[in-house]
Amino acid sequence: MTSAAGATAARPGGAGLTFASAAGRWVLLATVLGSAVAAIDATVVGIALPSIGTEFHTGLAALQWTVIAYTLTLAGLLLVAGALGDRFGRRCIFTLGVIWFAAARLDRACDYGGGAGPPAGAGDEARSYRDQRVKAIVALDPALGPGHRAASLAAMTVPVHIVGVVENDFLPFESHAARYARHIPGASLTRLTGGEGHFIFLDVCNAERDANGVPLCRDRRGVDRSLVHARLAELRTGFFEQHLTPA
Repeated sequence: MTSAAGATAARPGGAGLTFASAAGRWVLLATVLGSAVAAIDATVVGIALPSIGTEFHTGLAALQWTVIAYTLTLAGLLLVAGALGDRFGRRCIFTLGVIWFAAARLDRACDYGGGAGPPAGAGDEARSYRDQRVKAIVALDPALGPGHRAASLAAMTVPVHIVGVVENDFLPFESHAARYARHIPGASLTRLTGGEGHFIFLDVCNAERDANGVPLCRDRRGVDRSLVHARLAELRTGFFEQHLTPA
């Protein structure tokens, strides 16, 4: 080890890499930027937690595990990367890590709202779930809207009617019911705009139970669950009679 305007690190060939040299400063900059990328990515996960909780209806405990899982994975890979760096060279492993990280960020597998087509084989997979016995569908405030690609929904061929709760207390209307209605060809949409909640479709009940803090049996003031059920029963009957009655 020698010293020249700062510490030096020995190279395998014996030459020193000093901070005073241009190469040394570039190495330091690359290392700092590489570390910053990981820190920024962890920050992105933290910022996205409210959206993750909203889309997947998870509570605080599940969101905490999201952060913990990310941190534990990072910590475990640090040990593996260090061992690989000692064996194959730090520059090689650092470069591979940055490329791998960039490739993962460019992956469109979770781009639910994008217009890109489904991945290879998705068409066959979608066909395997079709049930020829299903001739028409009425979906009551359906969930998992972001979990279906637009191209997959566009492949549906049966008549579909969506009932969506606009002032939703559990599922964001635009991300779920409205999204199905936009992407399923010919789908019709009934909007419930009278203050109903997501669980308005359950039977009238008085149990003090909830799902993620949203009551299952208690509706907002002024909402009559029985009247909503009667209206929807008439709607469903008319829809099925229209599409299932033999000509």
